Amino acid sequence: MKLWHYLAALCATIPAGAGVAALATGPFARLRAAPMAASRGSARLARPSGSVGQGGARAAGARAASSRTSPTGAGYFSASGVVPYLSQGLAGQARASLLRGDTVRAARLLEKALATRPAHPERARFVLAHTLMGLGRHAEALALFLHLRSAYPLLLHEITYFAARSAYQAHQTLLAQGLASQVKGPGPFTARARLLLGDTLRSQRRWRSAARIYSALLPQSKGKPWEAEARLRLAQCLSRIPGRSLARVTTLLYRADSLAPHKVWGKLARRLLASLAKSRRRLPRRSCASILLRSRSLSSAMRLRPAARALRRARRMGPCPASKLCVAATALGRLQARRRRYRRASLKTLRLARLTCKGAGMTAPLAKARYAAAKANAALGRTRRGLALFARVEREHPHSSLADDALYRSALLLYAQGETARADGLLSRLLRRYPKGDMLKNGLWHLAWRAYDQGDLRGALKLLERSWRI
Repeated sequence: MKLWHYLAALCATIPAGAGVAALATGPFARLRAAPMAASRGSARLARPSGSVGQGGARAAGARAASSRTSPTGAGYFSASGVVPYLSQGLAGQARASLLRGDTVRAARLLEKALATRPAHPERARFVLAHTLMGLGRHAEALALFLHLRSAYPLLLHEITYFAARSAYQAHQTLLAQGLASQVKGPGPFTARARLLLGDTLRSQRRWRSAARIYSALLPQSKGKPWEAEARLRLAQCLSRIPGRSLARVTTLLYRADSLAPHKVWGKLARRLLASLAKSRRRLPRRSCASILLRSRSLSSAMRLRPAARALRRARRMGPCPASKLCVAATALGRLQARRRRYRRASLKTLRLARLTCKGAGMTAPLAKARYAAAKANAALGRTRRGLALFARVEREHPHSSLADDALYRSALLLYAQGETARADGLLSRLLRRYPKGDMLKNGLWHLAWRAYDQGDLRGALKLLERSWRI
């Protein structure tokens, strides 16, 4: 039973004429010790159970499990795909080992399962092939994938792609080229197969054919995880073709470095740029927008110090597009504000974001920058400044999804300062102005506690009943 259900049940059992003194004993004595715990500045206690945080924790756990179980070189195989194929016995033990990242033990158990208990041999072979890829035994994985092409017709494109990948890793280039060219039509593996086809042509030094493959892939790879890889591969091919424009090669390399500066594609792009610079060629100057995109990519990867350096470099280059500078500074400042060690640095970044966003007329990033600055100031003990920024968010951005959050956080700060009357007024305004906001339930919860703490049991019960209907 949820805590507010329990509170409402207790309120309903108190006689109408009972005073507050009657609540000093029994279960109410335990409950009265906690009503203002959430209002002493802890936003975590203010959220009711069953909030978004539990789903986020489950998603983070799933992502962590997937990242642990994807062996090096095993491609884009998710460990969650193992579940339908393996359940118990040796296969189940192999699945558990694979989920822990122990690919050696998983391969040994799967080979034993195939030899001793071949009830569903294709299922074990499917996972064993991916495990062998992770162990670098690409020839054995290729044999399994080629066998499975007839066993799983619904997974034909996926199995063909991984067979081509295994063949390429096993230095069977012509076989990999033939298999990769068979993956066609809509699907998540088609673009990957085209990239692999380009790699097979590139390994044969057929630079022009590979460049045509990569060029055709660029329009459909915008915003995709493999965009940086495609641009890098195309630049590598064009740099080998005589007479090609150096400006286009450097533009592709700058873009690849901006999209994935922390990954291998960005490192290879920077290495090729350095080799071009050593050949005494005068490279075109990198644009400010490219450096800002690099800062955003580093911020997304939580590389906050390199992201801040890229932002400073972009500002030193001269006038940058205000809209791009606004977005980059807002993204970096919001992430800095969440980390205690970068919180003071976030104030400067968010001030830059507020100035540029206001000059560019971009209201949505401006509201985010003000809200993040208010939270950072409140966390640093600058309560007055935090309250002023929260009030400005609610006043100047009433249609933003952060307006009710700003009101709620202002109330929490006021509760922590002991100004309960002002805090109650803000929560009442939250109920009136944002009846469909995501902070409505939390506001009802705090007001119900306040009413209960003051002895207004009917009012507390009314507020709690309203929260149940949300």
